Amino acid sequence: MQLWLRMSKNAQSQAPKFRGEERGFLMLESGIYKITNLTNGMVYIGSSINIEIRLKHHFRELKNNRHKNRHLQNAFNKREAECFSGEVVEFCLPEELLEREQLYIDLYKDSAYNLSSTAENTLGVRYSEEAKQKISIATKGRPSQFKGKHHSLEAKMKDSLANKGKHHSPKTEFQKGRIPWNKGKHLNEEQIGRAHV
Repeated sequence: MQLWLRMSKNAQSQAPKFRGEERGFLMLESGIYKITNLTNGMVYIGSSINIEIRLKHHFRELKNNRHKNRHLQNAFNKREAECFSGEVVEFCLPEELLEREQLYIDLYKDSAYNLSSTAENTLGVRYSEEAKQKISIATKGRPSQFKGKHHSLEAKMKDSLANKGKHHSPKTEFQKGRIPWNKGKHLNEEQIGRAHV
């Protein structure tokens, strides 16, 4: 599936200002986006520090029937993928994302797939010890998705051929001969207990 990414007139007018100018070493890629159901005009509003990657993630999750927004996922399942488009609504600085996203959520509130009526994100969220404990309990006992599986000889050969001739970055080359800081060190009982909590 090809991601159909376009920019609204507002974003197009901002594009040269933000995309073309370097701000230090950083090119601005953050802003507000929307996913539109082209058959009924319903939209999903979101914000990201990298819109292109975020939209690709949304469409990958939708295609694999794993999107966290059940309303958007159900609509996607009923229609064909071509009935949905991703669009940059506005470029803005990362510190302005929540404020601008809230503006668009309010603007589209009657025709939005958004589950929450408020803009929120989890960047920089620090979980309490109680929350960490709950997450730990919920995920314990889940086997790895690859557990019990092995790569076939054919897959190993394919990977080997794909990696032949590739060069490591200078940083990796520099670290090749270095001895790891924890080589030969063993965890004591207290450290083992902390690692598994």
